[in-house]
Amino acid sequence: MQFVVVRLGKDSVQDIKRLDTADTKSFQPFSFGFVCTQVEEGIGPSDYVVLWLGSDNNKGQPTGWKQGIRAIGQIATLNRGGGFNDPSQIAIEVIALLPESLDQFDFLERSASHYKYFSKYPVVGVRSSRNNAIQKVNEDDRQKTAALLTAVSILFPGIKDQLAANSPDLLKLLDFVPVGDAQPSKTKATKIEDEDPIWTWFAAEVFKKHERNFLFLGSPGTGKTWYAREVALKLSEGNPDRVSFVQFHPSFSYDDFVEGYTPRLQGTGTAVSYEIQAKHFLRIANKAKSDGSNLYAIVIDELTRGDPSRVFGELLTYIETDHRGEEFDLAYSGKPTFVPSNLVILATANPHDRSVGDLDDALVRRFSMKEFPPDKVLLKRRFEENSVQSNMAQRLVHAFDLINQQLGNTFGHAHFWNLRTETDFHDLWDSRLRFLIGRALQFDDAALESLQDEIAEVFPILQTAEGTEAEQAEVVDEQALSDEAP
Repeated sequence: MQFVVVRLGKDSVQDIKRLDTADTKSFQPFSFGFVCTQVEEGIGPSDYVVLWLGSDNNKGQPTGWKQGIRAIGQIATLNRGGGFNDPSQIAIEVIALLPESLDQFDFLERSASHYKYFSKYPVVGVRSSRNNAIQKVNEDDRQKTAALLTAVSILFPGIKDQLAANSPDLLKLLDFVPVGDAQPSKTKATKIEDEDPIWTWFAAEVFKKHERNFLFLGSPGTGKTWYAREVALKLSEGNPDRVSFVQFHPSFSYDDFVEGYTPRLQGTGTAVSYEIQAKHFLRIANKAKSDGSNLYAIVIDELTRGDPSRVFGELLTYIETDHRGEEFDLAYSGKPTFVPSNLVILATANPHDRSVGDLDDALVRRFSMKEFPPDKVLLKRRFEENSVQSNMAQRLVHAFDLINQQLGNTFGHAHFWNLRTETDFHDLWDSRLRFLIGRALQFDDAALESLQDEIAEVFPILQTAEGTEAEQAEVVDEQALSDEAP
């Protein structure tokens, strides 16, 4: 039983409209024909077909129909052309019709456990690098038709009745059960679930809107870097070889990020030569180019700590989605290259450390942004999961609120993430909070004193400890005066 995927495009608009407007409730099998080139050997009559409604343009403009899987069919006749690039005439009988098209995002959002088993399915999967309108399915670990049809039947149970009436042989493909995730030892498990709101938003941007550049904004301790790492890992199916991580800093440059001269000892001597080598961005981009079926990611932490415009150089133009795949010459080596469309950029920045408004507008407009504010609800949930006593959890959340009210909502919840007891809070106050708050309010003594008093009301142990320190200081001062007295 062989399957192929047929992508209907601009030459099949009438057939697309017919499929798109057909009534599934009164569906009866029907046939249509079309002409295409590049029909692989081995494809022939009786092969089953997954019909994909494609685009009527090559400019990425919206279509009057939703693009995606819309029907299951079978090749009735195939009159092959003389050569691979010669036109072939194909007739397809439609045996099952979905009430609406299903694209990658639908499967990721509503049937993610099955999607991994058809994530490289021609056209249907994450990325297909082949252009021909009809493509054979290889039925490997990531091209399982049973997983695809089972996922379709979960979303549209009515397809079972249509297949039972028109092609009962396919019913056995509707009971695929995902097995244990037997993965290579180097694979890392992601810590975010399919239902995580950040992942849901990100998946929609990547798979539905085809965005490729992201900027996560938030104060320290709001989880932006953690999410950037975990999202990149989930995007790469847990394969660390498909993810690169780099952190910008004031001395970081184009030479460190794109390509630059690297010293090399010549042989066993002491003479040094300099070679132009690919750096962080080019290395992961080259990996992505050689594996067009998968998505890759580069995580750039602390984007605004460096000078992004200087670091990116000519990449500022070519990381833009509309310019992905366009060839350009590198500044140092002069070699032609391009930014592949399967490379996702995930950057983080603290807008309160250095305003995003100071960034080059040409850079900012190329990124889809997500804000990560201090999250009291998430903190409460964390305390519940850690079985923190109710009274203590309320006091900790109240202290968290007091600090954010005074600091302008810039104090991240990660600072309180592992607190359980009053002693934990006291230790955190001594080791970190007192310094952070003091620095933030160093020019507002009244606000600093007011905040310290309010927190001391919630945690009296701080008032006692600070009072003891003050008393000890007075004793030292009195002793010093006594020693100096004649």
